[in-house]
Amino acid sequence: MLLFDCQKKHSPVGSPDAASFLTVSILPSWVVHLMVTIKGGLTMTNIVSGTLTVIFDPPFYKGIFECHFAETYQIAQVILGTSAPTSRQIEEFLIHRWKSLDFFQSDQVPIPLIRKINPKRLSRLANKSIRTTGVGTKAQQALQKQRESKKAAHKKQYKMFRDQQKQLIYQKKRKKHQEKHKGH
Repeated sequence: MLLFDCQKKHSPVGSPDAASFLTVSILPSWVVHLMVTIKGGLTMTNIVSGTLTVIFDPPFYKGIFECHFAETYQIAQVILGTSAPTSRQIEEFLIHRWKSLDFFQSDQVPIPLIRKINPKRLSRLANKSIRTTGVGTKAQQALQKQRESKKAAHKKQYKMFRDQQKQLIYQKKRKKHQEKHKGH
């Protein structure tokens, strides 16, 4: 879990003196969740809650930002590139390019009541959501397990082969050493 605190001159939704508290989970390359909560002397209706989901849509990684603010729901999508984004790249994006995001605003989505969540609990919830939302269908998950078991079996077999080769080389060296000292 990576925690950092940053100050912005202008927050995502326009409250200029709000400090951003970002929690980034170090997750598999498939999915990265980011919880953004603007805190300060704000009332319950002014709390901003956001989620960043990074998905792989071949050949690009896309970031989908969701924000809940003052009974509105906003969403933006950005292409992050062809390689999996690191938490450092996500942090740089949020600090320097957040204002350039084009949010689509929808007032019809009901907003759940947001209350302050303990950072540790927030971290656990983010990790739990990653574990429960496995990538792909059951068939894809089964294929992934099959690949992993084949990989483990191959690794074990290769280790045995390598050990046999080392033992054979040792035996040859030992025999050569004995022949050398046997005498004429």
